[in-house]
Amino acid sequence: MKFSGTKMSKEDKNQWRVDYNAKLDRLFKEYTKILVIDIDNIRANQLAATRRLLRGQAELVFGKKTLINRYLTHQQNEELKKLMEHVRLNVGFIFTNGDFKPIMQAFADTRRKAAAKAGMVAPDDVVIQPQITGLGPEATSFFSALKIDTKINKNKVEITRAVPIIKKGEIVTPNQAALLQKLEMVPFFYQTKVNIVYDNGNLIDAGILEVDEEVMLQKWNSSLSQFVGLALGANIPVLPAVPHVIIDTMKTMLGFGVESNLNMIPDVKRIADLLAKK
Repeated sequence: MKFSGTKMSKEDKNQWRVDYNAKLDRLFKEYTKILVIDIDNIRANQLAATRRLLRGQAELVFGKKTLINRYLTHQQNEELKKLMEHVRLNVGFIFTNGDFKPIMQAFADTRRKAAAKAGMVAPDDVVIQPQITGLGPEATSFFSALKIDTKINKNKVEITRAVPIIKKGEIVTPNQAALLQKLEMVPFFYQTKVNIVYDNGNLIDAGILEVDEEVMLQKWNSSLSQFVGLALGANIPVLPAVPHVIIDTMKTMLGFGVESNLNMIPDVKRIADLLAKK
């Protein structure tokens, strides 16, 4: 139900709440995976683009925190109730039964650049790299006031070393904003961020989404190697250690064969010949 250019009546508002609650009920029952997303500083066209990219793969829902929390309060699932702790400020929900990777890719594809403005909270660190600027010698005093080392190169101001100018979480000052504008730097990006992951009844830190398959495989192989090493050292038989046990056994048998002059065995003779050459 959409209303354009007119105020909703009390009956319309009540019906909208009923429809919204029914939609939440359907989504929470239909899907097993949920992302609670932070949409602070995210524009409507970014959300619309994200929705288009995820069509057929996921559903996006935004709404009033009071209505969402009211719905969650009446749920029997205690893990779902814990989502209320993360329903604050500007949030939304993404429901899916598929992989999270396409969703994260959609966030990256719809991010937007943003200039540094005085008074804003910096979403990221900003470092100015050594460079020859397009500014003339008259701008030297401006850089000096910000404690940025410069020299004149071909009648242009050159920044001689990398300078951390803004730290993440700090308030951008007028001088910092002016400097970045003079350098024509647009340092920030805004994209949808995930606050918490709900996956089949479990709440998981959003950091898990930053771990790709290659990293997971590396960690798995490293952990498996350590596990096998411990098992072999303690003489505990485990399935992953079987190839190592077979190899060690073969080495022992071949060594015994060489010591016993069992040269009628081809592999033993080959090793014995190699040792004789040394």
